[in-house]
Amino acid sequence: MLYRRLRGLFTRLHAGRRARPTRAGWFALISPIFLGMAAIVSGNNLLFLLLAAVLSFVFVSGVWSERNLDGVRLKLSLTQAPRAGEAARFMLHLTRSKKRNPAFGLIIQEEDPASGSLQALVPKLEAGAHVRAERTFARRGRARLDRLMLATNYPFHLLTKSKFLDAAIDVWVRPRRGDVPAGRELPPMMPGSGDEVDRVGTGAEFYGLRERLSGEEHLRLHARS
Repeated sequence: MLYRRLRGLFTRLHAGRRARPTRAGWFALISPIFLGMAAIVSGNNLLFLLLAAVLSFVFVSGVWSERNLDGVRLKLSLTQAPRAGEAARFMLHLTRSKKRNPAFGLIIQEEDPASGSLQALVPKLEAGAHVRAERTFARRGRARLDRLMLATNYPFHLLTKSKFLDAAIDVWVRPRRGDVPAGRELPPMMPGSGDEVDRVGTGAEFYGLRERLSGEEHLRLHARS
């Protein structure tokens, strides 16, 4: 029974999660080796204190970043019909079960971020938030976003921890817009169709307003062409 609970807890905490040290994180992970050797050889208590401080920073960074990722849920929706080669706008609806403990420095992006991919930054998340993001599709047709990556390097930027969020959505991309050839910007017009006239007619544009006369047809209401 205890083994199952521990296994379930381990799976829930570490399923699909990654931890990658930053440039400062590599220094914080490698420096304790040399600090420990120097402290043992010299017997200097100050070096032992410095070693403990560096290891504490690494530990606190790992625990706090894990706390930021816990309990975050994502729902993705499209706000406009996308076209190939143009930036499509998405709305990201974020919720968090732990309302009393806000999360800081959240980054939402695709698994393989590239030019035109979906990326968003959430400085602070409490109970919920709505964030806008853009994504460019290169081709027309059906496209599917299966999951997004939630990452954070808060608070000391030593470790970048990430996990995957289920945000499956099907997107139908419209064809790419084309340039209108020269001379085709306006439709062809009949000779004299743009000239002004002084007589009363049943035109479609409103040049003047007047009251309706008795027995007048509805096509000539409040119009003079």
